[in-house]
Amino acid sequence: MAEYSRQLAAQVEAYLKSRNWQFDFDPEKGLFRFKMSLPNRMSNCSMAIIAGEDTIRTYATAPVTAGADDRPAAANYITRVNFGLNLGNFEMDWRDGELRYKCAHFCGGGVPAPDAVERVVDIPFLMWRRYGDGLLNVLFAGADPAQEIAKIDG
Repeated sequence: MAEYSRQLAAQVEAYLKSRNWQFDFDPEKGLFRFKMSLPNRMSNCSMAIIAGEDTIRTYATAPVTAGADDRPAAANYITRVNFGLNLGNFEMDWRDGELRYKCAHFCGGGVPAPDAVERVVDIPFLMWRRYGDGLLNVLFAGADPAQEIAKIDG
């Protein structure tokens, strides 16, 4: 059985319930899972929230993967997006093209305030909402990563 803080899991659960979100919880791992709709062409992402011993980690995985030939362009795009981000970052698994955004909050043995839980849970969705369509343009329309970022961030 994985070690995790029951207090952190309870704080995450309280936040998810306050939003009336449906989720699954694995009490053996301290793992929450659910899908979130996005108001763009990405349409949704799968969320995993892990309550650790002293951290809350979130992973929002895209419903698409980068094909082998598209991985260099996807890596170019997410590297450009990641530069300057303050909370979290995009990742790509080079082996299979999985794309996700991760965020974490170190709790230092305490229980974070509700707004801290909100940030660590919501930021991945906000990042996919902001940058998801640009990534899709790079992957499926052959768009230039730098030009896509310029369109988004001006």
